[in-house]
Amino acid sequence: MKKRIEKVKEGVRGGHLIFFPPLDRKDRLALFENLDEASHWNANFGMMLGCSVVIAALGLVQNSIAVIIGAMLVAPLMTPLLGTGLALVQGNFKLLKRAGRAMLHGAILSVVLGLLVQVVTPGDELTIEVSARGAPNLLDLAIAFFAGVAAGYAVARPKLSGALPGVAISVALVPPLAASGIALGSGDWLVSLGAVLLFATNMVAIALGSALVFRLHGVKTPESRRGAALTMKRIMLAMAIVLVLFMAPLGWRLVCLLYTSDAADEDC
Repeated sequence: MKKRIEKVKEGVRGGHLIFFPPLDRKDRLALFENLDEASHWNANFGMMLGCSVVIAALGLVQNSIAVIIGAMLVAPLMTPLLGTGLALVQGNFKLLKRAGRAMLHGAILSVVLGLLVQVVTPGDELTIEVSARGAPNLLDLAIAFFAGVAAGYAVARPKLSGALPGVAISVALVPPLAASGIALGSGDWLVSLGAVLLFATNMVAIALGSALVFRLHGVKTPESRRGAALTMKRIMLAMAIVLVLFMAPLGWRLVCLLYTSDAADEDC
């Protein structure tokens, strides 16, 4: 019996090393430098984000899925979330603060620009694409988590960096914020709050998903910084609790859609 258990353990350990080989010091340093630099709020970050939000907002008010997808490719918001995931497992408060500042400033800018686009464009009625961002469900949470896993895996393995644009398309970061601003400008608070909930769900799930991947690759807080490691574990626990709390409204929305013939039913 013990031999069988040992064989199972060896098999699991072997599979783990195949998919998540430990990163050496050079790779860990390169990973940190890339995410640290790209998570910094500056003029370049603001310009790219601003263009992305305007593109997304115009696509939303025109019901143009192609334009919305294009906006996702331009948006730089994924990188600070990956930086957050790395900071959590690395015990790096400086990187966590930098990534958090970029996300906060980016979220505010996105909502404001979405609101401005609504003000200067004709019509007050929300389009289907805007309304859809205001009604997230549990499937959106799953998409965001696995997008975080995929993005973390790709950024930790430079040869897979070409997959990052696809990951950016799979999960919505800028469109919900733009939709929130548009709905706010139209006076629809429920859709605006729903879009913010979608963004918050994506943000937390992506950060946790990427943190899991980085940890599996052997990235961890040095033994000399046990206090930092404990604090980061508490932060991750708090984030996990937030996701669990999000499951209630998201799950209700999914059940509502499953038992309603019209996906756009206002009761949902």
